[in-house]
Amino acid sequence: MMKRCFISIDLPIDIRNCLASDFCYWRDGKLMGLPIGWVELEKLHMTLVFLGDVGEDRIEKLVSCLEKLRFKKKIECELKGVGYFGEGSDLKVLYMGVVEKGLSELSKAVGSRISGCSFEFDDKPLSVHVTIGRFKRSLNKPGQMKINDLVRENNNRSWGKWQVSSFGLYESDKKEYKIIREFFVK
Repeated sequence: MMKRCFISIDLPIDIRNCLASDFCYWRDGKLMGLPIGWVELEKLHMTLVFLGDVGEDRIEKLVSCLEKLRFKKKIECELKGVGYFGEGSDLKVLYMGVVEKGLSELSKAVGSRISGCSFEFDDKPLSVHVTIGRFKRSLNKPGQMKINDLVRENNNRSWGKWQVSSFGLYESDKKEYKIIREFFVK
């Protein structure tokens, strides 16, 4: 049986708590009625590597491979700003920006490690962000204006800084994320 897997970093509880009221205001107020599938607050994360479907029989090999990773650099992140992927009325993803130091290097180290263990993955360059919603369809002009206002109003806003101490191997059925194993850094 195949499992949809990814390697990511969860947002710390204090960052989620700082974000909670704004997130609820956007979802239930400012952007209510727009065709956005919102990510649940407790599921917000930063994907380092998307693996796709991995056979259950290969999960233990993947875990063993990641356990051998030695990453000693300090990793610092700041959740800052709001943006989107897509253009015009055809927006795809609403996200929060991440200012990082060391995260890109960790992503490369993880990718190199799992590649050396014969795992294939989506190796496009890392665009560090936290997806908060996915657009279900194109937006009309008033909807586009609301999104642009949100981005402009929160362009330089920070919801906090933290030092990353771990990352996780997760499986997903698109509705639920389940951690398979947590790996600690530094």
